[in-house]
Amino acid sequence: MIYNSRKKPSGIDIPANLVINTPAYDLPDNIKRFFGKNGVWWGTWKSPQTKNGFDTILIIKEIIDETNAVVAYTVPDYPPWYITKGDHETKAQFSKKPNGRTSLLFRFEPFGYTMECWFEKGKFMGAVHLRFMSAYIELKPLND
Repeated sequence: MIYNSRKKPSGIDIPANLVINTPAYDLPDNIKRFFGKNGVWWGTWKSPQTKNGFDTILIIKEIIDETNAVVAYTVPDYPPWYITKGDHETKAQFSKKPNGRTSLLFRFEPFGYTMECWFEKGKFMGAVHLRFMSAYIELKPLND
């Protein structure tokens, strides 16, 4: 399924045969909130160093426990940032920051970057810091 509305991601597909596991009911709320309504989030990456940005989909496939999750990430071709369209899956870790905020960290190859996601003032935010650039995203639930 490709979404082409201004309110939905453009140029990317949700992976076929996607299996998403609902989190256990006894997980703490600060962990379960990363799953949202259905585990599927989307947003537009933006960077202060470059013009424009690109849409992406983040899928919380499974929250294993209070410290571990499995996420999938779908990106379009975006030559200005040397990104090639594809679906990627990786393990992620929850961590509690000194300020009390819970964040989700994961690394994606072949891009070689680490993404951190967190909730701030009710918004699901993310950041990637590359050698010469930082990029930020606000993720929103994606409802089919």
